[in-house]
Amino acid sequence: MRITTFDNVNALSSHHIKSHERALRASYAALKEAQGNRPSQCKSSFIKVSDSLDAIREELDHHDLRWVVGTGYLNAWNLIHRAEEAMIDIAPRLEVIREAYHDELSLEGSSIDSRNATLTKLRLAVKNLSPLAIQYMDTIAQDDGGSNGGATEPVKVHDMEMDHEARNAIHNVKQTINEFRDGLWEGLVRMRNQLTGITLYTGLLTYALLCAAIVAGAVPSSIEAATIYYLVGAMVGLFGRLYTEAQADQAISDYGLTLARIVVTPILSGMAAVGGVLVVAIFSFTLTKASTVPSSFILSEIYNLNSNLQGIIVAAIFGLTPNLLISVLQQKADDFQTQLKNSSATDQAKK
Repeated sequence: MRITTFDNVNALSSHHIKSHERALRASYAALKEAQGNRPSQCKSSFIKVSDSLDAIREELDHHDLRWVVGTGYLNAWNLIHRAEEAMIDIAPRLEVIREAYHDELSLEGSSIDSRNATLTKLRLAVKNLSPLAIQYMDTIAQDDGGSNGGATEPVKVHDMEMDHEARNAIHNVKQTINEFRDGLWEGLVRMRNQLTGITLYTGLLTYALLCAAIVAGAVPSSIEAATIYYLVGAMVGLFGRLYTEAQADQAISDYGLTLARIVVTPILSGMAAVGGVLVVAIFSFTLTKASTVPSSFILSEIYNLNSNLQGIIVAAIFGLTPNLLISVLQQKADDFQTQLKNSSATDQAKK
């Protein structure tokens, strides 16, 4: 039970969640002390942050399978993002501008459909929030002639209504980025859970087929041959998968999706190997001897190492076929990971 807890299932994600939660609680506590000086319009934001922090703590206190399947981490991150968005409405202006700088980097490399419009909204909001702060943003493409990002423009008188409007725009931008990234993370977790389910059902089917063969009175030599074919296909498929995974760029955590692909491969490859030997043997016999295949031929010839030793080669070839399907899923997952990497402010800052 200890290895299925919040801290142990995904130690990296749990550390990040705790770090964000502590930072949010510290900022919220500091702002709460000065709440008397805040305008009444911000009370709803205080309530949203407080409720989100309580929900985060309640989520982290659960000890069940939500951490194993990954939904617990997704829920915790969603709550953290809602709290961070609400903090935009009540945080000091300098902190809001700092968040805007971070969001600009995230947007510049992202594949969000409304990326350009969202960037324009963010930069305009920062300019209205603090006219001098716009000079630190990438506004070259939007300048009408000057290259100083508007640093020489006269500072406008800042009123409360303009402040609220600018904060609302930055709030909306951060929510857009968070929802985009949360959807990608959800896609990775969903793919991992689907592969885990396939592993379970295929393993149970393999066991059921073995039991059916024993109950049907299959001779030990046939079961031995089928087992060897299964193991050959499983090993070949596993080595092929390990080679493919070694070539992949594991830049970010994928909530165990890579491990799920590795685990499901030998099971699918073993089943494909056993079935492939049967299909090739029947096809060969049909072409060379008769239009129908007697049942005695299937039991005594196909799954028999003495009469069908070449079946090992067939098993090895068919053992690679599941990798074709898994590679399609891997390509989709790699696309998700690339989009997550490109929408990360840290990765954009390195370029």
